[in-house]
Parts: sequence; C-alpha cells; structure tokens
Amino acid sequence: MKKKLLSNWPLKIASLLFAFCLWLIVINVEDPTNTQTFTNVSVKFENTEILTEQNLIYEVLENTDLVKSITVYGPRSVVAQLKDEDIIAKADFNKLTDDNTIPIEFYTTSRYNADITRIRGSINTVKLNIENEKTIRLILHVNAVGEVAEGYMLGNMIPDQNQIIVVGAESVINTIDKAVAEVDVTDATAGIATYADVKLYDKEGNLVQSDAIKQRVTSVRVVVEVLATKSVPLSYTVMGTPANGYMATGEVVSDPAAVLLAGASSVLNNISRIEIPAEELNITGQSENMITIVNIKDYLPGNVSLADSGFNGRAAVTVYIEPTITRTFRINSNQVKVSNVPDGFTAAFENDKELLEIVLTGLTTTINQINADDIIGYVDMRDVKEEGNITRWRKGTYETTVQFTFPEDIKTEQPAKVGIVLEEVEE
Repeated sequence: MKKKLLSNWPLKIASLLFAFCLWLIVINVEDPTNTQTFTNVSVKFENTEILTEQNLIYEVLENTDLVKSITVYGPRSVVAQLKDEDIIAKADFNKLTDDNTIPIEFYTTSRYNADITRIRGSINTVKLNIENEKTIRLILHVNAVGEVAEGYMLGNMIPDQNQIIVVGAESVINTIDKAVAEVDVTDATAGIATYADVKLYDKEGNLVQSDAIKQRVTSVRVVVEVLATKSVPLSYTVMGTPANGYMATGEVVSDPAAVLLAGASSVLNNISRIEIPAEELNITGQSENMITIVNIKDYLPGNVSLADSGFNGRAAVTVYIEPTITRTFRINSNQVKVSNVPDGFTAAFENDKELLEIVLTGLTTTINQINADDIIGYVDMRDVKEEGNITRWRKGTYETTVQFTFPEDIKTEQPAKVGIVLEEVEE
C-alpha cells in the first residue's frame, strides 16, 4: 500500500495544487503585514515665515531636504496600492530645535493613512544653517568672452541696467565682490544685442554659488558695440621761419608715426591720414630742434576714436632745425642759357669769359653737395622785356639777373648780374 502511494504521481501533483490554493485562501483572508520602499522623496517645508519675518535666512545642509528611501509597513492589500505621490515627508519650522534641526514627519495621503502601521525614513531630521539676512547692491560689469574678428575691436558694452540687488546669508554675501554679465563675442563683425546670465564672483575671481543667495535679477540684456579698425599715418605741416642763421631740415619725426582708429567701416574707408595743422608746429625764432606734444584726439574726424586703449592720444613731434652756412660759387657765363631771343636778333654775353659769382646759403649737408660745374643758370628775354618795360627791341646791351633753380632750402644771397648784347640779324 505504501509503495503504491509513493509511486502515485497524479496524487502528488493534486496534493501540491491543493496546498497552494489553501495558502492563497489564508493569505487573502488574513491580509498579512507587508512593506514597500520609496526613493528620493523631497521634504515639504511649512511655516518658513517664522524665520523670514525675523530677517533670518536658512540653508539646508547635507541635502537633508531629500529622503533617499522611505519604507512603509502595512497590510499587503494597502501597501501594494501605494504610489510615489501618496508618500509625504514634512518639516514644520514651528518645531525648529536649538541645534537648528527639524524632525521629519512621514505619512501617506488620507485614504491610506489609517491603515498604515509604520513609516520609516533613511533620515529623520532636516539640518539647517541659519544666519542673518543681508542685502547688497552691486555695480553690474560686462565682460566679453572670446575675440572679435580680425580688423575689429570692441566698443561700449551697455547692459539694460547697471546695478543688481542680491539677498542672502550674511556669511555668503560678505564673500561677493562683483556681479558680471558675460557676452560671447567670438568672431563678431557687427554689434551684438543679447541676454546674458548674471554671475557673482569673489575677490579671487572664483564663482560664488549658494542656495543661500537670492538674486532678484539673473539675466540682463546687453548691447555690445563692435567697431572696425584702421591704421593711418599722421601728417604734419610746419609754419614760421627759424632764427637768423638757422633753417628747418624738412624732417619731421612723430612718435607714433601712425595711429589705429576705430569706427564704422563706412567712415574709416574715407580716412587716409590724420592731418595736424601748421599752428601746432610754429618754428618761428627756433635755433634748435623743436620738440612738442600734439594731442591727436583734437584732430580726429567725427564718430571716430583711437582704438588702442593703452595710447593716451599724445604724439611726441620733433621738427629738426640746423645752422646754415654760406658759400660763394663761381661759374662761367657759358653755364647760363638764354631763351626766347626776339625775332631778328642774336643774343650774346657782353663778356663770354666772364666768371659769375653766386652766394648761396643753406644747410651744411645740402650746400656741400653742390658742385660749381653742375650749376646751370638761365635768362628769359621775355622776363627782361617785362622788367625793363620794353615796348620794342633794339640792338644794344641789356643788364639782367641770372635765374637759378635750387631746392627750396637753398637761398641765393647775392644775385648774379650779366649783360646780354642784342644784335640785329643781317639779311
């Protein structure tokens, strides 16, 4: 009989099914206690005005306003129905302790709360740092990030407001040194208008970030001016006469010799140089090099500025002046050419072998380069007629002054006189 029972597999399977069904019946009738765990539940704060009304501000420490896990104990039929939104963690500021902690209360929504036997969280208190509240007003600075395109530079950067108010815990507020709005200008060739985040920095340039800070303004609109640049030379004109015995060499040296301008491309395209008027370089009575300072800003065209922020706009200008020397040169009369001889006449020098003396004054370097054999003079008979008020040419001798072509820095101190003999042409 025993052997028969042990070898009866259908009976064994039927017994197992009967036992399982009996277990299900017991479970559903008894509804035993079960657990369910919920994660990352945020703590709701109540009655925070208790601190704010005393001008106090709080900061949650160690992320204790987030409960990583909450375990709920209760009947299996109830616990199985719970969802994340049914779990509540609350911290009432009325229950703030002397060590700045608040107990966390756990419960479920009202429809389940009566059936729950126990709720346990991974933490039981919210830890706070409580300080006096402090308000400061900061000047808002605008910083450019990146570089504009080559040939351009930044102009004015203007935010739509120049101050911001920051409120927060006194210890944190005391570390703030400045407020900055940063604008990316990389490769810009035209003006920029954009919104920029306002960031707070300490004296070392470190970003200040804290939940204990409240910014009334977190972003501002900023207009950034982007200007074209162009390098142009400085052009000088000299006026006046140096002291007797001195002469300007013609050399004017400026430091700097050119300036970098900034402005609209349409304006810069029409500027080829900056002209400094002669009134700035009056060398009257000078017996040595004239050194002066010229303020370039006074002569910039409208809507144009200096692009180099490190340049104060003042140029050091030197006008070189040197002593003069006087030398006498002797030339042959055949080095003088006669032009515009009247019709029907021939012209010759009264003395073909006459040596003419020329007294020249100029800078040493210039005078020393003159060779008497290379000097060429000329007589224009039309000038002779005009100077002598001659209405009709007759044969005879006409005295006149020989003209020479010398550089402007050479003066003829003593004119060279010659006699021109006109003879009628024989038919």
